Amino acid sequence: MSTLSALHGKTLPVFFTQGYLDGLWHAVGRGQLSAAYQLAAQDLFPDKTIRDRWLDPLLAYFHDGTHDPQPLDYRFVALFQSGFQLNGSQYLRAARVFTRRAGKEWWFGEPPISTYQDETGLQKHFAPRIWTALNPGKFGAPEITIRTVKGYRELGIIGVTTFLEHFRQESEIDFQVQTDSNRIDIEVIECPFCLHEHDLCYVFAGIVSGLLDWLHGHWGHESTVHQYLTLNNDTSTNHRVVIDIHPYDLDSKPPAAAS
Repeated sequence: MSTLSALHGKTLPVFFTQGYLDGLWHAVGRGQLSAAYQLAAQDLFPDKTIRDRWLDPLLAYFHDGTHDPQPLDYRFVALFQSGFQLNGSQYLRAARVFTRRAGKEWWFGEPPISTYQDETGLQKHFAPRIWTALNPGKFGAPEITIRTVKGYRELGIIGVTTFLEHFRQESEIDFQVQTDSNRIDIEVIECPFCLHEHDLCYVFAGIVSGLLDWLHGHWGHESTVHQYLTLNNDTSTNHRVVIDIHPYDLDSKPPAAAS
């Protein structure tokens, strides 16, 4: 295989590549991360000289390359999960958990007391635009009254769809979003993190899980208590994320039927 033919052809922007790698780093550790891409690359190119030259664009993200990080071909982005898969049963047992955790770590980014500045967290990057979309419908905004204020569910839907719109636009990841009164359905058409080579990639579910916790105020952990929008783990799959929109608070009884 030539080094050129091994590439996918589509690239992930630097900010999103670095953020995903930071999420994986927190989920599995830097040592496991490095071992995974090396194992996958060795499977493609046994010759070390050819392999190292081919890996140069990726090594820039580990401060080992000869150039600054550039948008990364999807094949390089997917090398990490390919490498974990080559590890066999150990990967198969843990993949769904740590890929989802990587997505959630990516959403929340570095905590305030981290010794590293948060430069790649999705929350920090997209929160100002989400707040901008939400605030006009809240008390304190011009012309908002008890009759015109938006409810929790409506604000939640605005928050989710605003993030997805900007995330898709900036990352250029191909996914579709359908929304009705009961659910928000996200279908990933082309996943840069695994190239759809297996069904154990739950990065998008992790991102959405973090987003929903943040929108509801349950920061840093999953909770369905008092959530108006919840991730449906039964109908969601690796590249389909389903968010249920509840007609009332999960802790409350439904409104009594009119007599």
